[in-house]
Amino acid sequence: MLLSLCMIVRDEEENLERCLKSVQGLADETILVDTGSKDGTVRIASAFGADVHRFAWNGSFAEARNRSLELARGDWILLMDADDELEPGGREKILRLLRNAGDEELFCCKTLCYLGERPDEKNFFINRNLRLIRNGRGYRFSGRIHEQIVSGDGRLPRVRTAEIRFYHYGYLNGQIERKEKRKRNIRLIRMELDENPGNAYMLFCMGNEFLAAAQAAEALAFYRRSLLLTDRDAGYRPALLVRMILCCSRLGLERDRDFLIREGMRSCPDQADFPFLKACALQRGKRPESAVRLYRKCLRMAPGSSRASGISALCVQYALGGAYAQLGESGKALRAFAAAVRSSPRFRESWEKMVGLLLAEGRSSASVRRRMTRLAGSDFEACRTLSAVFYHRRMYRESLAFCRRARRLRPGENPALEYAEGICEFYLNQYGGAARHLAKAESGPFAADAAWYRLLSILFRTGRIPPYAKWEGKVGLPYYETARECLRCILGEAGAPFTDEAQKYREPVYRLLEILLAAGKAEAFRSSLALLGRVRDGSEHLRLGKLYFRYGYGESAYGELIRSIRTNGPMDAEGLAILQDTFPDGDPAG
Repeated sequence: MLLSLCMIVRDEEENLERCLKSVQGLADETILVDTGSKDGTVRIASAFGADVHRFAWNGSFAEARNRSLELARGDWILLMDADDELEPGGREKILRLLRNAGDEELFCCKTLCYLGERPDEKNFFINRNLRLIRNGRGYRFSGRIHEQIVSGDGRLPRVRTAEIRFYHYGYLNGQIERKEKRKRNIRLIRMELDENPGNAYMLFCMGNEFLAAAQAAEALAFYRRSLLLTDRDAGYRPALLVRMILCCSRLGLERDRDFLIREGMRSCPDQADFPFLKACALQRGKRPESAVRLYRKCLRMAPGSSRASGISALCVQYALGGAYAQLGESGKALRAFAAAVRSSPRFRESWEKMVGLLLAEGRSSASVRRRMTRLAGSDFEACRTLSAVFYHRRMYRESLAFCRRARRLRPGENPALEYAEGICEFYLNQYGGAARHLAKAESGPFAADAAWYRLLSILFRTGRIPPYAKWEGKVGLPYYETARECLRCILGEAGAPFTDEAQKYREPVYRLLEILLAAGKAEAFRSSLALLGRVRDGSEHLRLGKLYFRYGYGESAYGELIRSIRTNGPMDAEGLAILQDTFPDGDPAG
């Protein structure tokens, strides 16, 4: 038997299927050690043919991991967590690696750990995690958390790096909050530090927890203690320096930041992270010419191969594009951004920058669309991303074109694309087509929104609204009644009272008003303003002012914000910023 997949899991029904699908057909057996799941984890694992073993959680990841190793029968062991995913094509890479492993016994691989609200090609950090172990050589793990490999004879094991990529979703905000991972990790690391206060690696891990929680000062304090105790040849030292630099940047400690960058460039001359961070500092300091030279140097250094953060060519090209744009060299900026999207067609920020630059040059929307079409080619992800980029700019005709192009490239049922196409048609006043596509989207992740827009499509196409009995279960009663009363306002009819208390109708009313503004339905919007009288809570002037500003009605926004101040006194920071932006000549109180 060549390969055993070994995992430890608990309550991972949200992630496990994605993980197991990514390695399906790779391993000869899957050993899954479950530490107390109460959801559908075991059912999903069994459906994939995993051999599930129960293990009472005792506060030690190493002991749970070692139990999975004991059960493995393969010549090699692949280690994964349920919130990991193997890259496309990774199965073939792993099999090729193992067939040609020679005398090697341990391999680590690059792991892209996504941060923030959603997986993002720009917002991640890179770890190099141990992934493959030759079985039967006495290897074990030690440590309650962030467990480390140890050999049976006490020697320091040699670990080789394999160019195989994994994606890790466990640091996304939703995952962190759902599992309370931050609290758990800090508790276990503190237990390790109580036993060994001089454990430099655990101090580094504690800093990582605080950095991920956006507590840069606390993170830096732990990193400084770790650096004093860390051997100069420790594998994590480059990453420690990078994360200290990030903390110093966030805290405005420029002298400390620059010292650490110099130390990184001196001690790790072959790693692109440190010149990249220096270039970023120069660019922020309005020295884009110097930044460009360093970014170009980074590209010659094979970014992505370092042990620090593994800064990718994608990030360097994107930053280089920004520096060229700062210098006013839009042609070079466009080429750099184009290189970034060729590396990752889903990289939305680069597409947005290119579209923005071309529009700023005075290009027509049709010209911009043609150029983006040539660049996107027949790539489905590129077309889907461009549809979102143009939609965000309220360029609905261009957004619709890329949405339809994506559907042609990947035909078949796709509720998300049906929804996107229906929304664009709605804002282009193509209500018949909108209603058809939105009906197909009501089985997907945007079901409630799709039904709401479909109801409005029918309203604007026919001047009538179907009875609620046909929409119950698709659209909530407050949204249905808001649409009904909008129609009465447009027709100049007397309104009917809302069925429930006013607070349940506030969001539907404001949502309707925003849709009318975005659709350019000025008369319907003015008529429907009467609905605000039914949901008054004292915030209507402020919310309306923000809404006007979002859609380019600066004078109206200013008037509403002044009314808000006169009625309710001081407002929030967003309202004050809008007021300053729309401030006309004269005294605002006049």
